[in-house]
Order: sequence, then C-alpha cells, then structure tokens
Amino acid sequence: MIRSFVVTVCSLAVLSHGSAIAGGSKTPSAAGTSRHFAAKNAVQRIASADERARMAADAQAFTARYLGASAAQKMTIQWDGQQGVPLFLRVPQPSQVRGAGGNAVSAIPARSSAAEFLKTNAALLRITDPVAEFHETAMEADEMGFTHLRYEQRYRGAEVWGREILVHVRPEGTVESLNGRYVPTPVNRPADVAAVSVERARSVALDHCGPWGNVKAERMAYLPDDAGGVTYCRGISGAGG
Repeated sequence: MIRSFVVTVCSLAVLSHGSAIAGGSKTPSAAGTSRHFAAKNAVQRIASADERARMAADAQAFTARYLGASAAQKMTIQWDGQQGVPLFLRVPQPSQVRGAGGNAVSAIPARSSAAEFLKTNAALLRITDPVAEFHETAMEADEMGFTHLRYEQRYRGAEVWGREILVHVRPEGTVESLNGRYVPTPVNRPADVAAVSVERARSVALDHCGPWGNVKAERMAYLPDDAGGVTYCRGISGAGG
C-alpha cells in the first residue's frame, strides 16, 4: 500500500494533512469550492460601520458597472465574514442575450473574459494584481455550455495554501459568477525569509511521518489565517509504503 503525505513546517507549527500537530493554531481546511456554490456556506460579515459602508459602496459600484446606476435588478454578492472579501458574486445575464444557449465558448475567449472580470473587479476583490495572484489550474465545460475556470491563489509567486476561486463563464462568453475562498492581498508586508531551513523541515517531516516516509518534493507556501494574514512556510511532500 502506497501512502502519501504533505507536511507544512512554519516557525511555530508543524502541520500535516490539514491538522495542527505541534504549536500554532488550527490549520484552515482546503478551500471547499465547487461548481455550484451553496448559499448556506456564506457568512454574513459582522463589520464596523466603516466596513459596512465600504461593502455597500462596493456593491453599488459593482451593480452600476454591469447594469447601470438606475437598474432595479441587483447583483448577488455574499461576503466572507472573516476576510471581508466576496466569496460569491453573480452577474445576471444581459437582457439582449438572455435565453441564449449552445456550446461552450472556446478556451481563449473564456480565459479572456474571466481575466477581464478579475481585473475590472480587483478593488472589490481586494486583490492588487489578479493576473499574478490567481493562477489557472483547471478548466472544463459542462453539458449546459458553461466553462468553469479554477484558479489557485498565489502571493509573491508561492501558493496560498488551500485558497482558490472559480469563475463560471456563460456559453456566449460573459461571466456568470465567481465563488471561492481566498485572502486579500497582504499590504505593507516586509520581505519573507523562511524561518526553517530545508534540512530541518525534511527532518521534522520524516520524524512525524515515520520510517516509511520518503520525501519527494519541497516548496514554499503561505499559510493563511482567519484575520487575513499569511505565514511563510515550507511544504514537504512524499510517499511511502
């Protein structure tokens, strides 16, 4: 039997398979995003008056951007109650193309439409550079003609562990919705230096996983927390029997 493991080593904690092994706080689980977002997962943000004003202004600007300032129909925005960022956005279909269907738009227009949506709404998403911070990892079309693009969040070129979004593109090429869990771009953060050497990280990983462990790869990653911060860590992956 072949088993695999991933151990994340930070300055204060050793984390394996999403559970805190020693020190630090509870590790966030991987992003539970799916093609169709469940509204029950949305958490209404309990925010200060300033935060509520900002989100209301963001929602108004988002509506005006796509429907016009006097539009009666509102966009759907649900907020991440801990990070203060949208975890679900839905853009109603423009009336001139409503009812259109057919085959999924090809890969290049779907990517272009999704990228433009992310860049246009960067301030709402609280992401400084969506092109650099959202890295496409998968794309698929469904039987209804929708194209679904999955993006892993990155910061300074490294993965933000367990954080990703999905952008859903209609058959005619307009973005229908976005869902996922991610952290806003950290601001005023000094240069990151790994607090644990690769040798120490490998040693800790093998000590934790036992004699069957065999290290296969090592990578740097950011471990997010509930306050919107991230911790720079080493991720050690391997397998054994």
